[in-house]
Amino acid sequence: MPRGIIVAHWDESKGIRTIANYPQNIQISEGNLIHIYSRHESVKNSSPSVLETIIHDTKFLTYRSGPGNNHFFILVADPEESSEMYEDGYIESLQLMIQNLHNNQYMDNLSLYFTGIEKYYLLNDEQKLSWLFQNKLRRIILEILRKVAVIDKVRLEQKVEEILTDEFFDIEPVLLSLEKSGIIRVENIKESKYIFFLEDVIFERIPPVDQHDTIDSRGLPIILKKSYQHEVDKFFSGYKPSEEDALNIIEKVILDTQIYESLKLLRVAVITREDFEGLASKGVRDVDYILRVLYETKMILVLSGKEDKKEYYCLKSDFHVKPFFPSYLLNIIKIIYQNKMENPVVLIREIQLLKSMYSELYASIKDRTDKPMKEIEEDIYINH
Repeated sequence: MPRGIIVAHWDESKGIRTIANYPQNIQISEGNLIHIYSRHESVKNSSPSVLETIIHDTKFLTYRSGPGNNHFFILVADPEESSEMYEDGYIESLQLMIQNLHNNQYMDNLSLYFTGIEKYYLLNDEQKLSWLFQNKLRRIILEILRKVAVIDKVRLEQKVEEILTDEFFDIEPVLLSLEKSGIIRVENIKESKYIFFLEDVIFERIPPVDQHDTIDSRGLPIILKKSYQHEVDKFFSGYKPSEEDALNIIEKVILDTQIYESLKLLRVAVITREDFEGLASKGVRDVDYILRVLYETKMILVLSGKEDKKEYYCLKSDFHVKPFFPSYLLNIIKIIYQNKMENPVVLIREIQLLKSMYSELYASIKDRTDKPMKEIEEDIYINH
């Protein structure tokens, strides 16, 4: 994995110099800094991107951003390691650092951003999709795209600026991560850069459907089955989905290694305290902390057996993070076309890309199942 991370700054009087680094022993020579600065200068009129540079026995992944475009975020790594292992995590950490440039808070959190690069690499698909929605700027961009289907980059930046007002932002790392995730496609049309929306993601709390009727076969004494079903039904009869609730679960449950491992077990079985303690090999150590968080986030029920005096921990609520085909965009595109709000060439390209996405999803699902066409289409819209 990478050796460390360095933040450098350029100004006319002092040139380029290191202003923050982690760990403290990670250094970069003035000559290498000048080389990195020169590389970015040579491509400053093209699309901003992460550059890879190998100098002697060191690899540098670098990105230029910040007020005046004068901050350089430099990831230091071994040249023999594939950048694919950590580039996605680096892009995620970039966004956090850029968000905190205005108050220099990134300097205090540099160690967290660096360890976050390795952590991101270890996440599974469900966690990576959840990670996407931690970022406020990314949520804003997706909300804009849901209303317009396609937008040129300049107008997108203007709309984001209207929402964030005085906050500094850089949408490039966000667009990079969204494109790598397959959610958008970025293309040039008639000298303008357009962002095409291709795939939406749903993230919400859902009932534990599989457990509801079979909870007694998963380790819960049958005498407690009706109590379990009653509590789950009562909770969801009064539940109202909200972004705040979803983000709270993402932060405290899905992206916490200990708690996520516990959630995965709860999805298939009822757990006792002894079961929790048996998860130590998977990094689950602080059982009291895990139970407290799962209870406070309303993810578990605690039921007590009258005969064996045991406490049984059951899944009260699950969390659903899934990509889906945004068929609703077709109506939006139709309205935009009828009202002449976008270049027809751009709208046609959006439809072409959506059609291609749909065809790929249909083919991939059809190869794996004998379901009739109608059920495959439902999978594309909801569960692909």
